[in-house]
Amino acid sequence: MTIHFPYRPGAALAALALCAPALHAADAPDTPARYTHALPLQVSGKQAVVQLRLPRAVYLHARTPDLADLRVFDSAGAPQPFTLTGTATPQQRNLDLPCKVFPIQAPARDGGRVDDLQVRLTKDGTVVSVTPRPDAAPGNAEALAGLVLDLGTLPQGAQVTGLTLAPPPGARNYSAQLIAEASDDLQDWQPLAENTVSWLVNASGETVTSNRIAFPAQRLRYVRLRWADGKPAEFAAVTAQAVQTQDAPQQWDELTLPAVRAAGGRDLTYAAPLAVPAERVGVVLREQNVVLPVAIGRYATRPPGMPAQTTGPEFIPFASATFYRLNQDGAARVAGDVAIPETHLAQWVLRPKADVAATPELRLRWRPATLVFLAGGKPPYTLAFGRAGAPDTQLPLAQVAPGFDARDLGRLETAGTGELVEQQGGAAADAGSGTGTTAPNRVKWLWALLVAGVGALGWMAWRLVTQLKGEDTGTAPD
Repeated sequence: MTIHFPYRPGAALAALALCAPALHAADAPDTPARYTHALPLQVSGKQAVVQLRLPRAVYLHARTPDLADLRVFDSAGAPQPFTLTGTATPQQRNLDLPCKVFPIQAPARDGGRVDDLQVRLTKDGTVVSVTPRPDAAPGNAEALAGLVLDLGTLPQGAQVTGLTLAPPPGARNYSAQLIAEASDDLQDWQPLAENTVSWLVNASGETVTSNRIAFPAQRLRYVRLRWADGKPAEFAAVTAQAVQTQDAPQQWDELTLPAVRAAGGRDLTYAAPLAVPAERVGVVLREQNVVLPVAIGRYATRPPGMPAQTTGPEFIPFASATFYRLNQDGAARVAGDVAIPETHLAQWVLRPKADVAATPELRLRWRPATLVFLAGGKPPYTLAFGRAGAPDTQLPLAQVAPGFDARDLGRLETAGTGELVEQQGGAAADAGSGTGTTAPNRVKWLWALLVAGVGALGWMAWRLVTQLKGEDTGTAPD
């Protein structure tokens, strides 16, 4: 028995046509040409990790709300590892704080005790004088027993990390073991550090110096130095080292959108780039002496197949505010922006609570993220964006800049940017390969391919059964 399957070229071509977009989408390389926009990046080439505050153009032309279609390529088109940080990196700077030094002269018979001190202070806590107990016997010789250091009021965000000592005047060689204690009230002293300081000079005039007492960073006002070993001597100067951490100033970008009045109602609609992560929203009133109470929101998405409502789309508000522009006593009073949770919308809706003839603009404000990328491969580099449905390739910070702390990130080199390049070929290439569609559309293609395959198998099974029945009855299939 011989079974023949008639060849159907039309069916085969149809199956290939269904397979082609999905196969092409899976095999197409990720290159800068597949993105609609590109920004040349300029780096010195001396640093491995570089940062860039995302320009406004990225948010205007990216196709995904989470910036999944963001890429960094080198000159050969190889993608570079990158991450996005959403908050400004704290800034740190080193401070040198000269200390006021007050020697403690104690009776020699007491072995240089510095437990009981009589201290005079000003109202702001500045030390005026430091003297030992007033009950010392008259005529008893006094010896240098210690030093009290007044660091003054520390700047906001500053913490002291150590002390640097200048050698005693006239001492070519000096060595001593010092005990440092800290206090905020000159009464209760807590151990801070113990270290040996030394200045050694050889016959050639070469010096070896160990003049720093280091300790964990902390806020403090007063330090007391005592000698555990070595001859007490007044140091020429004492300087405290501190690190000041300050929050970086917040930088905001903004976008003003024109209004379009919705048909048959008061609503005003505003088309916006989906990638903009709005955190502030405001209304720009051009007219004078206007008060405008409104609700801000969006229209509900109607599921496929559900008939449209005769009363218009459902409005979902998420903020209410009264915006105004008033001239009073020769000064303009203008309402500020309203804070909202980070929101991505392709269409914003403003619903006034009364009829208005004006069509005010809508202002969106957001804090741009910072791009941190590894400058590997071959420079120059390109920041590419604008590709719907692109997979997210962002990495954790630890995989881009391992071991970098907040201080390291605050000192990263900032990349420069060139002119924005609009790549018309990128959109055309994506459209031709099917990758310019969204991820749900690609899923539809795969479902179509699956259904076509099942249909082809069913047709082959039907032909097989028909042929077998034809041979049993002695008739040939059509």
